[in-house]
Amino acid sequence: MAMVTMERGFSMVNRRWTLVLVAIIAASCVKQETAGRTVTLDGPGPEEPVEPETAPVEAVKEAQAHPESPVKPMEIATSPELEPSETMALMKIMVQDTEGNPVPGTVATIRYEGGDVVLSGVSDETGIVRGLIPVGATYLVRFISLDSERVEVNHEIDVPREGYLDLDLKLTYLPSQSRTFILHGVLFNSGKATLKEESYTRLSDLLEYMTAKESVVIELAGHTDSMGSGAANQRLSEARAVEVKRYLVSRGIEARRINAVGYGETQPIADNDTAEGRRENRRTVVTVLQE
Repeated sequence: MAMVTMERGFSMVNRRWTLVLVAIIAASCVKQETAGRTVTLDGPGPEEPVEPETAPVEAVKEAQAHPESPVKPMEIATSPELEPSETMALMKIMVQDTEGNPVPGTVATIRYEGGDVVLSGVSDETGIVRGLIPVGATYLVRFISLDSERVEVNHEIDVPREGYLDLDLKLTYLPSQSRTFILHGVLFNSGKATLKEESYTRLSDLLEYMTAKESVVIELAGHTDSMGSGAANQRLSEARAVEVKRYLVSRGIEARRINAVGYGETQPIADNDTAEGRRENRRTVVTVLQE
């Protein structure tokens, strides 16, 4: 359920408004109430974690740019001393759990409706993300998660064309408890380590997550099915993991934060005797090693 209340206050110098919006996001079921109707979104259950092993491969050198990438790293001012102005509203996102406790380490973004990101940050120890956004626009608020099985809900906010706005956004969020995620939608050309164009949309979330959370270190693992020789599949899985790492490095992520490994056909999660099973086994997996 979402509630919006507004309070006006005046001072000798300028006018301040306070906007409070409360929203609830659940991991598998979200209820959103708008204009008197409730919409229930049901998502699939959590996936089984994949246990990583140590299998380091060669380091990635300076990478060429991937012009297909839709997301660019950003530098957003998030100082506690920020103040609103006539044209910029001060947005404070307060992330909390279902009991009202702060949830630190959550990546939240605000973007123009159908446009670019204007604010991206990680909630601090008090559960707050703070920054400035232009007034007089409609925005979508979203959490960035590495779990592609989660239900993603964009919360729409209309910011009035008023000066000196303080906006407090309260979001109740249930982050994933897993540290290992399959990057569904990251696809390669058959038998090769070249990414298909549709992969960049899925990788944009990983890029945005790692751009916002500069302390995160991940293992990036490639897996194949059992078609062909084991040695060839091992080399292919390594090359695919390195290619995804190369993409991330080309977009500004430090190479030291990504350990690219290949497991070949050694860790199947489905039956290699069926086409569907082989498709599931051909996967790219991210494991968070350090927050």
